[in-house]
Amino acid sequence: MGQQVFKVQKYVSTAGQTEFRVPASGTVLAVTIAGAPVAFTFNKTRQLVTLAVGAAEGVYVEFTIGAQYDSFKDLVTSIVYNADALGTTQATAAPITAHTFRVDTADVFNKGLILPVAEKGSIFIVRNSTGHALDIYPPLGEQLNFAGVNVPSTLGIFSYSIYVKADDELGFWIEVL
Repeated sequence: MGQQVFKVQKYVSTAGQTEFRVPASGTVLAVTIAGAPVAFTFNKTRQLVTLAVGAAEGVYVEFTIGAQYDSFKDLVTSIVYNADALGTTQATAAPITAHTFRVDTADVFNKGLILPVAEKGSIFIVRNSTGHALDIYPPLGEQLNFAGVNVPSTLGIFSYSIYVKADDELGFWIEVL
């Protein structure tokens, strides 16, 4: 299954948060408001996304939906090429929107990527095809390689790494390679 992108306007506000029902089956890989990535949680059973920030009525919230993969063949068919790294902080980093993701454009001011909110066991392969090191951020409130919450890992020039969600409850990711 490839990725689908849906734009949704309706929302329900609960306890200062914004909730959306996703109009498709699959796993939410990324959420953006006005083109900027936002932190979210996803209840796969109810297809409900809760944003950590509010969304004004009439503002489009965009969901990138993908599938959970049961085989390596399925994993490597979810590929994004020619991606751009963005920003220099977790808030401005470009979302990783496929399980195999190749970055072809980066510079000193645009070198950030952020892993999506994912379930335990999810795997993401990121290839840096640029001459600039990339900052790979965990999802908001999670940590990568036990380096601390929201602390990025560096992906060297012309290299790749595999990121695995190791624990749902504590939000731990590990980097392989």
